[in-house]
Amino acid sequence: MKMYFFMDANMQRRGPYALQVLVTFIAPHTLVWTEGMAQWAPAATIPEIAKALGISSHPSQPPFVNHEGPYVGGTTDAPHVSNPVQSPKKGLHPAVWALVVILVLVIAALIGLLVIKDGSQKPEISTIADTEVTTKDTVVVTKTVPVMVPVANVSPVLIRATISDPDGWTNVRSGPSTSHQIVGKVFEGDIIYYQVVKGSNWYKIFDSDKCYWGYLHKSRLVRV
Repeated sequence: MKMYFFMDANMQRRGPYALQVLVTFIAPHTLVWTEGMAQWAPAATIPEIAKALGISSHPSQPPFVNHEGPYVGGTTDAPHVSNPVQSPKKGLHPAVWALVVILVLVIAALIGLLVIKDGSQKPEISTIADTEVTTKDTVVVTKTVPVMVPVANVSPVLIRATISDPDGWTNVRSGPSTSHQIVGKVFEGDIIYYQVVKGSNWYKIFDSDKCYWGYLHKSRLVRV
């Protein structure tokens, strides 16, 4: 089968191609060469190529002048061209860029939703004060202590107390019922502070340093 070479727009040699493939790349003025030709010539001047392109050839035109000299040799290689064929530089396909942009927007939206959700679920934190002991069993605090219940349902003072339990100890819970997690233990004679939670039999308790600890049933507390 006869094979053809052609010069692209950058004057780079391309090929070899069969005639049926060649005509998909070239125009009538494209320079073409095949075995048996002394030099490159416009496609329209080569009868079989002109026919494949649907145009008539013009044999009366003067031959194309190859400034690099006539082709010499008997192989099927095309005449030498000083610049080798270089693959065109390729960038990212537009569809790939579009996908990247969509992914970035989706990730940003998810992060925004998580931030909004986190902000909406923060519990209300109130503070109580600690100053000097004003009475034997009543202490008002000045340092900030996180209280994870509405201020309206909690007494504004810390009350000094000790533990009274038939077993000699009792559990401190993370919430106001026995179904909540145990976060510690207090023993008979331990001194702690508590805060009355209105409408509940479970009081918020604080350790001897007045740091919030958890919940304890009021029946286990004795004011001192």
